[in-house]
Amino acid sequence: MWASEKALETADKAWRDGSPKRAARLYTELLQKLPKAYEPFRSLIIMRLARTHFHVGDKAQCLIALKRLDKLEYVPEHHALAAGELKAIIAGKGHPGHQKTAIPSIGKPVATINVNATTSLNDAVILARLARKKVGSGVIEIVLEPGVYLQRETVKLTAIDAGLVIRSRDPKKPAILTGGVVLKKWTKAAGAHAKAQLPTAVRDKVLTCDLKAHGSGQIGKLIFGGFSSRRTKSFGANFGTLRIPELFYKARPQTMARWPNEKLNKLPINANPAKPDPRFAKWAREKDLWLYGYWYWDWADAYEKVASIDKAGKITLAPPTNRYGFRRNMGCAINALCELDRPGEWYLDTAGGRIYYLPPANFDPSQCILSSFGEIIDAENCPGLQLRDIKIQYVRGNTLVFKNCSELTLVGLDIQNCSGMGMYILGGKRHLLHSCTIKSMGRGGINISSGNWQKLQPGNSTIENCRISDLSRIDRTYTPALLIQGMGFRVRHNAFVDIPSSAIRLETCGSLIELNYFNRCVHESGDQGAIDMWANPLYRGNIIRWNDFDRIVNESGGHYGAAGVRHDDFISGFMVCENVFRKGSKHGFGSVQFNKGTDNYVEGNIIIDWHKAFTGHTGRGKTWRSRITTHGNSKRVLTETDWKSKVWREKYPMVRDLLNGDDNHNYLVDNQRFGTGSWGGVSGGVTFANKDGAKDFHGETLKSVKSALPPWRPIPLDLIGPYDASDE
Repeated sequence: MWASEKALETADKAWRDGSPKRAARLYTELLQKLPKAYEPFRSLIIMRLARTHFHVGDKAQCLIALKRLDKLEYVPEHHALAAGELKAIIAGKGHPGHQKTAIPSIGKPVATINVNATTSLNDAVILARLARKKVGSGVIEIVLEPGVYLQRETVKLTAIDAGLVIRSRDPKKPAILTGGVVLKKWTKAAGAHAKAQLPTAVRDKVLTCDLKAHGSGQIGKLIFGGFSSRRTKSFGANFGTLRIPELFYKARPQTMARWPNEKLNKLPINANPAKPDPRFAKWAREKDLWLYGYWYWDWADAYEKVASIDKAGKITLAPPTNRYGFRRNMGCAINALCELDRPGEWYLDTAGGRIYYLPPANFDPSQCILSSFGEIIDAENCPGLQLRDIKIQYVRGNTLVFKNCSELTLVGLDIQNCSGMGMYILGGKRHLLHSCTIKSMGRGGINISSGNWQKLQPGNSTIENCRISDLSRIDRTYTPALLIQGMGFRVRHNAFVDIPSSAIRLETCGSLIELNYFNRCVHESGDQGAIDMWANPLYRGNIIRWNDFDRIVNESGGHYGAAGVRHDDFISGFMVCENVFRKGSKHGFGSVQFNKGTDNYVEGNIIIDWHKAFTGHTGRGKTWRSRITTHGNSKRVLTETDWKSKVWREKYPMVRDLLNGDDNHNYLVDNQRFGTGSWGGVSGGVTFANKDGAKDFHGETLKSVKSALPPWRPIPLDLIGPYDASDE
């Protein structure tokens, strides 16, 4: 242990032992003789000093200590944030980080359009536009009575609808907007092909439904995509949503007939199988057979259309096939009538416009729904739009799309059982997403862009108190719960649960990710983190603090496992501080993973039962410069961004050394590790004041972690996760 680290430990012990004033003297002495090599930790010691003064109630000395930060060439963003919060508390404003974002009032409407389920939302918008012509400016609201509103057509909103409010009359009995059609009429499966293909054991139990007779609209061809598929781009989606219809029974998605029924299996793509399998002969007779799987990488899924299967069982695929090729070939058959063998499985015959379904016992057709229509709302250049307290269900494709709609307010939305994304918010500023639920989606949750990180223009958008879970039912990789792009986001008090891939994909500068709960994320995809970033060394000033990463474990056996936070390919300048990492992956990545980035701080975290606390490496020397300037994405952003300008270097001083790999470091500082596992390591990482805790402490509950917090790390554990907005 170096002398400066020993001196800090002595001061910390004095505070722990109940002598914060003595600790303050020791911190002051340490600052006076801190060696140059420890300059990156000067602001940490200043914050210790300030907090000791604050702890004993000496506000004046606390402010004097904080003034020391003004003399530093660079103050890490998490220290600057904490210093500002201390100043606010001393000024009597309360702790800014502990405040909840208020839901703004609607205001007094100048016109109200009352609607019940016999009137479409499209007709209500027409009435609202007529009212606008009469009353001019002011709030116009569409008030939805309780009921189920079948949305056969997308509601298109434009600039003439600016300031429109669409809400349920009774938040406790919200209106339901649906794209789903109830399938009431079923008969026994018939026809020679069906009889020949259906498994003998269930042949007399399978039911069929004529979709045209139910007004389900145009089904069209069955087209799947996936992250590595080339097919999505050929349909204009570019890894976007393909409008897949889905069958639901009692509000649960039913499984398209498949084999194997649960896990994936090695499949003979473009090669003869090791031994003949009689099921391939039946597969060869299928009319619309697809394969789903991880064909080359364990982080890139794709659907493939079967063109033919020969007598030996060799599978030939229809072009275009996935962009990586075939190596792993771990997959399953999808939409195979011959594999319809378990209750709840179904098969879609697009040519015949029929569904075949093996229903569960005591089947009630009134609770069988096919997602048939969508999107619900598509708004463009419509500022001040508000949606409040509405349920949206059974949409085929994406649910809500907003383009360049500043001051968008989405409160109390409940979006479930849709086959695409929960919502796209593309462009605009000052969005508020508050107390929304997104659950059981075919793809991801929220894709939002606000502000411009390249021009250092914050969007000042907030996502707070939302619950997002059970995603990526159809496209399972790179479909995060939250994809944020731009600058200046606040993501607070949310819960991200049961996400096969990443929960948050960060493509921003200057964003704050705090007080969120992550549970069972990255449980399927390999080479990912619950919070994930990739290949842009200019994403600077992002703070990830006060989050609970609970059981982030890759369950598919992928080589890299799963990280709580992953900095991939040159990610630099992130602050990962005062988080709790509990019971994580047992192989591969540590709780925090690095891949060639620099200037990252990992500080003050509690790490419990993670096989390694930190893993990866820092980009160093000539290799760093060569890689960062030739890698496709990093080369592009460095070329397209004026990061050498005065305004960029004043905002993010450390970019001045970006191409000088000799000065690159990642800082692993003042963390505590408990339970099983080891510290691991990061090549090019600088460690300082990390401590081992009790091996028999396992942090079973977040509340139990309180006993592990040192006095200079006041993590507000009680505030982590969503809250009841009705109490606010």
